[in-house]
Amino acid sequence: MEISKYMNQIYENLSKGAFLTTKDEKVNTMTVSWGLIGIEWGTPVMTVMVRESRFTKDALDKNNEFTLTLPIPGEMAEELGFCGSKSGRDFDKIAECNLSLVNSDFIDTPIVYAKGLALECKVLYKEEINSANMCCAVKNKWYASNDFHTYYHAQIVNIKEL
Repeated sequence: MEISKYMNQIYENLSKGAFLTTKDEKVNTMTVSWGLIGIEWGTPVMTVMVRESRFTKDALDKNNEFTLTLPIPGEMAEELGFCGSKSGRDFDKIAECNLSLVNSDFIDTPIVYAKGLALECKVLYKEEINSANMCCAVKNKWYASNDFHTYYHAQIVNIKEL
């Protein structure tokens, strides 16, 4: 897998929104637009951030894998908006948005189908944000409600062009 071939596309598309999909008793997806891609521990890694309050976090903590679907910018804006504003506790977002799922090649969690890229990822390390180590400006702007993120550093085991 030649990750450098996809770095710019991942960077560009992520800021427009991506589906982070997990699977526990059911498949759930949420919208993310923050993340980091690079090399850690000698392997290609995608780092995503999930807030403590999110329904997705429990499934991610249990199965330690996720897919990340990065639609072509401008595509699926309505679906990304819904999946970023509604909770999987209250909605079956896959059904509500009429999303199609396709099988991953290397993990059990399916991929939300959209023209663009999909990453199959296995969590290597996770860490909760320690607010004591955070600058006040960031804390005040992004964490006024004290709903902090957990960072998930995950090995990219596959990239699919959809």
